[in-house]
Amino acid sequence: MGDTRARSSQQDCRAVRALLDGPARLVQPRSRAAGVSPFRCAVPSSRFGSIQLSGILCDQPESDTLVLILHGVGSHAGSSGCAAAAVAAQGAHFSSLRLSMRGADGSGEDIYHAALTSDIRVVLATPQLARYRRILLLGYSMGGHTALMAAVDQVDPRIASVAAVCAPLSLAEIAEFLDAPKRRLYRDYIRSRYERIYAAVEVRGRAPTPLALVRSARSWRERDSLTNVVRFGFANVEEYYHRASVATHIHKLGIRTLLVESQNDPIIPIQGLRSAVEQAPSCLTVRWLDTGGHLSFPSDLNLGQRAPLGLEPQVIRWLSKV
Repeated sequence: MGDTRARSSQQDCRAVRALLDGPARLVQPRSRAAGVSPFRCAVPSSRFGSIQLSGILCDQPESDTLVLILHGVGSHAGSSGCAAAAVAAQGAHFSSLRLSMRGADGSGEDIYHAALTSDIRVVLATPQLARYRRILLLGYSMGGHTALMAAVDQVDPRIASVAAVCAPLSLAEIAEFLDAPKRRLYRDYIRSRYERIYAAVEVRGRAPTPLALVRSARSWRERDSLTNVVRFGFANVEEYYHRASVATHIHKLGIRTLLVESQNDPIIPIQGLRSAVEQAPSCLTVRWLDTGGHLSFPSDLNLGQRAPLGLEPQVIRWLSKV
């Protein structure tokens, strides 16, 4: 009986992993010949002096366009989704940068929150990226939320268009949604990945709250109170959720933007999304799909673009039409 329960738990975890990360996808060879190289950038920090960020840069010398790719919570620049986006960018003859947000690479440098767009501003201002005349921004899940906030904040005048895939718009709403008992598997999987990253931050002596207390949090809201609120100086979790949510600022969006959402997404509350996008200006295009899940779509997905089928080629084509 114990073996049966263990196998069932493993199958559940694999299913959750597939829904949250999407299917495994082919990635380009990481070779110097392909123009792929590590990316490093230091961002200023009043607390630590500077924070080191890392990423993967794929430079196409003939291209003046860069696709900046942002991952979701608990993930990093080397994830299969980010790699698939880089492949699609290369297929469109664009350069790409897959960026790991603070500490996401396991370095223990720091933690990040859902609207830390100042890091995006610093990264795009680095000398390595100065030659690009046009920036296309693509984010997955919470990385999509960050991408949308970067558009709202207009972090770089070269950003021509933005795409967010399976992104939440209200942090308070997603926290409440994830805390529902029937989403325990999704919540626990995301939390376990986040806590592995947080553990490295604690080893460096940079954790705002001891990991043991974070692990004991009874809700997503409490976890955010112990981490992001403390680290970044918000008065309380309500202020964090209000100030850092795209839904609060979506009326200020002024850049051509695509939002791709699955109506079958198990961890994004669709009804709340619909209410939020009603406040958005006409520069926002929303594609509500009746297929797929969270970051998991069929390989023949068609968004009506003249490009190869599949999520990333279709989205990259949409982004490029500016």
